[in-house]
Amino acid sequence: MAGKTVAATWHNRPLTQTLQVKAGQVVTLKLHAKAATPPDFTPPKRLGNDTPAHRASARLKRGVNLGNGWEAPPDKSWGVHFTTADVDRIAAEGFDHIRVPVAWHYYLKPGSNGMDISPTLLADLEPVLRRALDKKLHVLLDWHHFDDLTTAPADHSARFIGGWEAIARHFQAWPPGLFYELLNEPNAALTTETVNPIYQKAIAAIRAIDPNRILVVSPGHWGQVGELDKLRLPDTDDRIIVTIHCYEPFPFTHQGAGWVGFQDLRGIIYPGPPDTPYQIPAALRDNAGLRSFIDGYNTLPGEQNPCSARCISETLDAARTWSLYFGRPIHLGEFGSHFPADHASRARYLRDVRTLTETRNIPWTLWEWKAGFGYWNPQNNQARFRNSLFE
Repeated sequence: MAGKTVAATWHNRPLTQTLQVKAGQVVTLKLHAKAATPPDFTPPKRLGNDTPAHRASARLKRGVNLGNGWEAPPDKSWGVHFTTADVDRIAAEGFDHIRVPVAWHYYLKPGSNGMDISPTLLADLEPVLRRALDKKLHVLLDWHHFDDLTTAPADHSARFIGGWEAIARHFQAWPPGLFYELLNEPNAALTTETVNPIYQKAIAAIRAIDPNRILVVSPGHWGQVGELDKLRLPDTDDRIIVTIHCYEPFPFTHQGAGWVGFQDLRGIIYPGPPDTPYQIPAALRDNAGLRSFIDGYNTLPGEQNPCSARCISETLDAARTWSLYFGRPIHLGEFGSHFPADHASRARYLRDVRTLTETRNIPWTLWEWKAGFGYWNPQNNQARFRNSLFE
């Protein structure tokens, strides 16, 4: 048999795969069912693949997050501080854009014309943004950690929309290399379906002030690729880039991370399998998902292993398929690995993500510059992973 054609549909779009097999070869097809399309389902409008957003996205390639800085609480109970010296180093390393997370909710107060931004924040933030633009770096200015909104969207959506009005008014005259990213990782009660109408109102508020600014939006469930089909953006707005995050394989990238309960998880290498079977720490043995991951990690070879490039490829392929069909450019806004992983594994992981995104023409922004996932080592003022990301 020279070939067998397998046909399927995705939201009434044909998907066809031709398999080339030899005579007598047994082929196993693994089919994944998807819930039936609701009767009132209206697919997003297809915009084509040469929009202002696509042209803006093409100017991005390799970026880094200024993470753990302005998204930390003002009391400085945690976080790092960024200056123009960081921007100079970032530009010298070869990055072409930065993503700047800011916890705007700490710094917005009612004023005579809506919301006002704290002058203290602006005095610290603006020199860094201006230096980045002067260095020809694009800037993605992001709203981070708005937990009140994700917990109780109905109670805080007006504050979110008013905040973006204030931000848009303040930065209206800034160069077009400054992009606005509406919200980092919607989650919890702020599902994709819930955030859609809030996005629509915030976008309308921004457009009334700044009609040509490039915007960046994230789907819900922490920016996961599986949420893209639920995202609904204004059909007539072709200046929006869609961003996703990818931290797969999660037990590798987040080992030692106390904020996800993995403080006792150490010693997972990338890629698997390990030379010696890994033993789950006693404190995590009740975690069924982690047990399943470790079972595969200990035994499966190559890309069958859950701690391999396969999970990254699957995420990026799904994002690219959605992007090409609907005409919304995709950006990988966060990926990275926590410092407890061994250096060689982290370097291999970053090289894989960098290679897989760039072969799919997806720009990326590493998490992050100089904190717990950091590219830059502030103790010796040296890069940790230049070879993985630039050579």
